[in-house]
Amino acid sequence: SDSIFGTDDDTVNLKSQMAACSKDQLIINPVSGNNIISDGVMQVNITSVQGGDKYTVESEAVNAMKAGLGCTNAPCGFDHIMVCLPPGTSGSWIAYAYMNSYLSVYNNEWCTFVSTQMHEIGHNLNLGHSGEGTQEYGDTSGMMGYSYSSDDGPEMCFNGVKSWDLGWYSGGHVSVGYSQSWEGTLTSIADYDPSNPQTTLVRVTQSNGVEYYIMYNRRTGINSGTREGANQVLITKKTGTKSSLVAKLGQDQTYFPFQGFMVKTGTIASGEASVLINKCYSNADCHDGDVCTIDSCVNNQCSHVLASECTFLEATVRVTTDNYPSETSWTLVNECTGITELSGDGMTQLSTEYTESKNVPLGRYKFTIYDEAADGICCSYGYGSYSVTLGSQTVGEGGEFGSSAVHTYGDCSTNPPVVTPAPVTPIPTPAPITPNPTLAPT
Repeated sequence: SDSIFGTDDDTVNLKSQMAACSKDQLIINPVSGNNIISDGVMQVNITSVQGGDKYTVESEAVNAMKAGLGCTNAPCGFDHIMVCLPPGTSGSWIAYAYMNSYLSVYNNEWCTFVSTQMHEIGHNLNLGHSGEGTQEYGDTSGMMGYSYSSDDGPEMCFNGVKSWDLGWYSGGHVSVGYSQSWEGTLTSIADYDPSNPQTTLVRVTQSNGVEYYIMYNRRTGINSGTREGANQVLITKKTGTKSSLVAKLGQDQTYFPFQGFMVKTGTIASGEASVLINKCYSNADCHDGDVCTIDSCVNNQCSHVLASECTFLEATVRVTTDNYPSETSWTLVNECTGITELSGDGMTQLSTEYTESKNVPLGRYKFTIYDEAADGICCSYGYGSYSVTLGSQTVGEGGEFGSSAVHTYGDCSTNPPVVTPAPVTPIPTPAPITPNPTLAPT
């Protein structure tokens, strides 16, 4: 009860963090006034735990609860039911929940960890997973990514897509169409004041209906434990109930979520970040990372005209380290000339992004990333990742691999390059941390 509701001295728990993130719009209270339930907890006896299937044990536990309460149909008048199973069920699992429902299920001590609680109740609130690249749980800026075996942390909330859907900061919502522009400052969710709302989330809708969400992820207060993109402007893409983190912008950086549409940051300080969306004041604002286009600002709108002759691309490699950064190294080789155009090793800082950029001639490129321990850079010992771009094209990204991974791009002719990514070693499929089954009929 203490780890969920803070009924004794647990200061960071499901109730406290949901209240903090929602600005007291979602209060999760324990059931009281019932001689069977004490401080929100009811104990039941079941027999099928050891080696039992988790769904079978779940069903037995819920049936025992209903019998004890004299209730025919769950949820028996409650808003949420958290089933905390004892150890011994079959398989390796942490927790799962039913979408847009009342039921979540936890394996042993994972019931006491706040990130798991927030994640699974998030599924009950119809929130899908938060990913990045090929990692379904890879967006660790908020609670719908990976879960952590910590009782009192990390203290963080939800990413832009989830925050918009929850509606907790609706006074600070701004919608921008694909042909519109916006200029202003973003206030972080930690600094959002419902009584005096300032812009906190911007939704950009592409002409095909795809949505992108922009927020300032300040690491402070209720969001002091965010694991990724701290004090940066984050852009997430919505796909159904799920989302994908596509960009992390520091001060004075630019990102094009889709062709011809610019998001540019200005000053990032304290609780605010200045942002230009699809609006420019100089040609420099419109630089899209593609040396094959002539970028200019015309009537506060960016123009990108393909150069008549182009022989160079801008290559950029970003590597975010895991807990053992010195084990990681990488190279970008021009296979037409044999020249190593970019390389990286000797990294020392944990969970830190390293970036290298250079204009390189057109050709066929091979990017290889190595890990001495043969366990990649995600997700056993930290949550590292990498991405490789040539011009405006992302040609490789990931984090989960064995001893190495490789991506190739382009050819040695004068024709435009073609992306042909291929891993050197098979990428293992990790066991899902929080499997998300389809809602069963009740």
